[in-house]
Amino acid sequence: MGRRTPEETREMKYEKLVKEIWGKEFNLAKDELTEVFMGKHFMTIKTSGKQIDSHRSFFDNYFFAVGGEKSTKTAPIKKTLEQLL
Repeated sequence: MGRRTPEETREMKYEKLVKEIWGKEFNLAKDELTEVFMGKHFMTIKTSGKQIDSHRSFFDNYFFAVGGEKSTKTAPIKKTLEQLL
């Protein structure tokens, strides 16, 4: 097994963030998310009954923010995840 590519590492970080927000903000089990997949421009997030695409720029903005800005950068991600409820 080789090293992860930078894109694979980024996908893992984005997936971890989605699951963290899903669990902490909505008090839902992380295993309710059946798939979190990173495409070229969008993150595809699936539950057993619904699917949503979220633009990758929301995640990029979060990870490039510093300090207190990070909490404000999760708002678009939370709004997208709310659509899966």
